[in-house]
Amino acid sequence: MSVIIMKSINLFSAKQKFLIMVFINLIIQTIITRYSMIRSPKQKNKWYSILTFLVMLVLIFVMCLPIQMWMKFLVFCLFSIIEGYTLASLNINETIVQFSFYGALSIFCSMIGISTVITILGVQLGPRVGLGLFSALLLLLLFLIFNILAGEIANKLLATVGILLFSVYVIYDTNKILQRDYKGDFISASLDYYLDFLNLFMDISWLNK
Repeated sequence: MSVIIMKSINLFSAKQKFLIMVFINLIIQTIITRYSMIRSPKQKNKWYSILTFLVMLVLIFVMCLPIQMWMKFLVFCLFSIIEGYTLASLNINETIVQFSFYGALSIFCSMIGISTVITILGVQLGPRVGLGLFSALLLLLLFLIFNILAGEIANKLLATVGILLFSVYVIYDTNKILQRDYKGDFISASLDYYLDFLNLFMDISWLNK
């Protein structure tokens, strides 16, 4: 046990500055999303969801480009604002919002802890694991589309699957962040975490509606 603790200290010490920047940005973007969610009008027209989804895909693509860090940060802020507006359209009451937030936070922190331990033990979750998770995500999206067209008959089941999937995603992303050299690009690393946390939050919300 003491060996694991020492290796944890050494691992985090080596990436201390980078990890601090990742989590500071994650907190900032979460606050922006929450504020945007509060300030957003609840009623949206039918084209709003399609338009915002396309805009968010474009913004994610831009953040993946080799542009300066301050530009990536501003694009991320815009992404978080739009995401807050999207969450507001779900019409989740405040009690569920708070429960979902703390539930997602608990799962998120637990999965980071698990991933840290397996990374220290020498387990490397390579591209095959990432491809498998991405395939599972695409399959989940297909089921979500079918569920909407069929009249939303399996919301809770799909939300449960989503929670499990994004819990594993947190483990995978943590393993990747601890082993990969991002060359100082903390925006890309925090974006992975942001999307994981956001999806956990939404799935827990759907599970409790």
